[in-house]
Amino acid sequence: MNNNKRQIGSIPPEMIAVAVNRTMLYLAVLTVTVIFLYASLQPRPVLLPAMSSLLTICAFAAGALALIRVQPLNAPYLTSWDLSALWLFVAIGLGMLSDSDAVEAYLASVSTSATAELPMPAPAENH
Repeated sequence: MNNNKRQIGSIPPEMIAVAVNRTMLYLAVLTVTVIFLYASLQPRPVLLPAMSSLLTICAFAAGALALIRVQPLNAPYLTSWDLSALWLFVAIGLGMLSDSDAVEAYLASVSTSATAELPMPAPAENH
């Protein structure tokens, strides 16, 4: 018999942890990239708040997934809990970087332009 061949299921746990970590980090970066591309379609003043909101939603979804899957908090590899914490950390950072005055000014300009385009109702006639 040849003892140099690996048997099925003989992959060391360290290699599995490295593969899981790499996959989870790819997922984290891919998610942030897709959210940035989607949020970049928004006007510039609301770009960071939009990204922050979307990442917060993703963080809560990852936390719910980790809760449903009963993943351990202190696993030796990355879990959905870690992704949730990472996304929430980035979302809070983006929220802190956003300029609330610029967002308010943009929303005020949008609301005034939207009301200016609406036709005025005709006054009611009293008989």
